[in-house]
Amino acid sequence: MDTSCCSLWVWAILGILFVLSIPIVLILLPAILTYVTPKGLRMRRLINQIPGPPFFPVFGHVLDVIITRDKILDYRRENCINYYPVYKLWLLQQPLVDIVGPEYVEAILKSSKHIQKGWVYKFLMPWLGEGLLTSGGEKWFYHRKMLTPAFHFKILEEFVPVFAENSAALAGRLSTEALTGKPFDIVPIVSQCTLDIIC
Repeated sequence: MDTSCCSLWVWAILGILFVLSIPIVLILLPAILTYVTPKGLRMRRLINQIPGPPFFPVFGHVLDVIITRDKILDYRRENCINYYPVYKLWLLQQPLVDIVGPEYVEAILKSSKHIQKGWVYKFLMPWLGEGLLTSGGEKWFYHRKMLTPAFHFKILEEFVPVFAENSAALAGRLSTEALTGKPFDIVPIVSQCTLDIIC
């Protein structure tokens, strides 16, 4: 038997195994770091004090979310009820804390201490730019200060008839669509209502 042919097959198999191992390493490396580094251990210890459904050590709740993709809202609603007012989910090694209790939401929204945006907002920046929704810190304060007078109660009071008229039209249009019993795309209808209110 030709040994050079066998060694080629061995190298080909090793190459394939190496390529397949790269995604596994990329998933496991952050997991290992959160278990080994002091910052990761501290974060894990703090987050695990928050109640939440049981999870797998490396994957967290990702398998639950994938399995129940069509029932994700039911899954989240169930967690809101079972772990009210605050619960945690682990998406791989990224913690997700859902705050459900209104008193907790109010405390967070009123606070100006932690106003830096999370990593999720980075995905919105290419579309929305760095504005009030996506910016944080000093830039957020500046944009908010500029926009606050436009949303003063006295100014908005003038637009209540416009809001009411267009909201009634939206409700009528949605009722008409719902009576057909067929699924429909709500986005263009709501977008049209928004444009009617703004213009």
